[in-house]
Amino acid sequence: APIDPKTDIDFHALTMLPDGRAVFATHRGNDEYTIESWNGQTRTPMMPPQFAAAMAYSSGHLLFIRNEPNPGLWAIPVGTGSLNPASAFLVEPTARWVSASTDGTLLIASASEKPPVELALFDRAGKVTKAIGSPAPFIAEPSFSPDGKQIVVMRGTGLESVEVWLHDVATGRP
Repeated sequence: APIDPKTDIDFHALTMLPDGRAVFATHRGNDEYTIESWNGQTRTPMMPPQFAAAMAYSSGHLLFIRNEPNPGLWAIPVGTGSLNPASAFLVEPTARWVSASTDGTLLIASASEKPPVELALFDRAGKVTKAIGSPAPFIAEPSFSPDGKQIVVMRGTGLESVEVWLHDVATGRP
């Protein structure tokens, strides 16, 4: 999707839907973010402006991280057109990043108001099934490998000291 230099700053939180549409948050002026889809030809707004730090698709839902108001991981049913914000529901209030495996397992990096950040696997019922690694001051952009056996994540003490780590899903260890 091309950036419109008159209105857009950049894109964030890329993910794909099963129908082939790309979904992303467009960063606009005045710190506004609009969640849009792109079919390769046309950009289509899907939700009213709001911040989305990370998005993923799982089990018929678009998952997205919101900041204020009502921060955390939210889910909204996905159809073929626009999304109905009234149907969104809170999944995990402390979530800061999300990734989803093909079996519906969610990988969530969460933290209270201040670090450390924790990385854990959640089942479809929202129950933590396994901690991944140890808490760290900075954890961002976790993602499952295509076979679901590994996780790649950025870890460190802050943006100035970040490393890429691989974790084994079975053991939770690097």
